[in-house]
Order: sequence, then C-alpha cells, then structure tokens
Amino acid sequence: MEIKFFISSILYLILFQEAGGRKHRKKTEIRIINQADANVKIHCQSIQLDQKDKFLGPNESMHYKFHDIDRGETEQKSTLDQNDPGNLHHWCDAYGLFDFFETFDIYGNEAPAKMNQTWLLKSDGLYLEDTNEKYFGWFWNYPPFETYAAD
Repeated sequence: MEIKFFISSILYLILFQEAGGRKHRKKTEIRIINQADANVKIHCQSIQLDQKDKFLGPNESMHYKFHDIDRGETEQKSTLDQNDPGNLHHWCDAYGLFDFFETFDIYGNEAPAKMNQTWLLKSDGLYLEDTNEKYFGWFWNYPPFETYAAD
C-alpha cells in the first residue's frame, strides 16, 4: 500500500512539474515581409508544424510562433530521418508569378536558430532582419506591379 502511494505521489509530481513548465516556455516568432513588387504565396512548415499557404501582396507580412517544446529534443528521433533532432528546422516554399519558386530555411539547419527572426523577401533574394546582406539569392524577373490588369 505504501509503495502504491509513493509511486502515485512521484507520478503526480512529475506530471505537475511538466504542466507547470510549459507555461514558462518562450515562444519563437518568425516573420516574413514581402518587399517584392509582386504577389507571392508562402508555405512555411517544419516536421511538426504546417502553417498552410499564405498569400502576401507587396509590403504585406505573415508571422507565426512556436514554443520551444515544439522544437523537440536533440535525442528525439524523427520517423522521417533517424538523424533529425526533432522540430529544429523550419523552412518555407515561395511561389510567385512567372514561374518563380524557391525553398529556403528560416530556422535551423542552414538558417540561424535564434528567437524572433524577421525575413525580408525581395526580388533578388532573402534578407535577415534589416541588413543589406543577402542571406539567400535568386533572380525573380517580373513586370512592374502597376502593369497588371485590374480585372
């Protein structure tokens, strides 16, 4: 009887500690601002999160947040890749007019893994924060936005 009480007390403490710990976990925010003069469709995801398609006009932005618990643990093994450290890798697909398509990392893997990042999507590439240093380059050629039909 004492052993059952002891074990149930330990389990209760573990569950209580886990539930209380989640309240204090920090959120990481990822923001993407379309600074190209054309509409773009952005689809961001990770192994555990899918942000669905977002359509951004010129100078529009999107953002999403995830808790550090969503990032997984380094010893956690993914069913997709046994070497994957969990949800530490977020990436986006960008689709635009005139056959524009790019995939780029926005968190982890080839991108920085710091909290609260802002990415600027421009016609010549992807920039981190307000720096003039291009993080990932491409060439997206499209006519000026003013020439599009109003229909």
